[in-house]
Amino acid sequence: MSDVILVEQQGNLYGVLLRYRLQPALETRFVTGSDAELQLGIITRKANSNIAPHRHADIKRTISGTKECIIVQKGKIAVDFYSNTNTIIESLEMNAGDALLLLYGGHGIRFLEDSQLLEVKQGPFVLSEKTLLYGHQTE
Repeated sequence: MSDVILVEQQGNLYGVLLRYRLQPALETRFVTGSDAELQLGIITRKANSNIAPHRHADIKRTISGTKECIIVQKGKIAVDFYSNTNTIIESLEMNAGDALLLLYGGHGIRFLEDSQLLEVKQGPFVLSEKTLLYGHQTE
């Protein structure tokens, strides 16, 4: 099983799953392309090393939709990826430490064990952004 899983269909990148067990060489490694609206990477360094103090320059960006990153802190979940026609195109299980970047289409989450997730998404969030799939409101 790969440590980086890309969920793609018809040229669209729906998501990028980064398994916790990924242990690259000492480096900064992004698993998304430089053109992704939200990027996911892993930084591996030895003790007593550092990243030089810095800040990111203000850059005007145009972002379409809401991108999310979900990190499983505890437990086990399954994520269903939906096409724009509300068809499940793939399902992936995630365990503690796994991180998922959601970039396109819809998604649903099933909790297979008692779990805790950390979610990061672009704001501000507007309630009307929620999409109904199969006629029921999601949380």
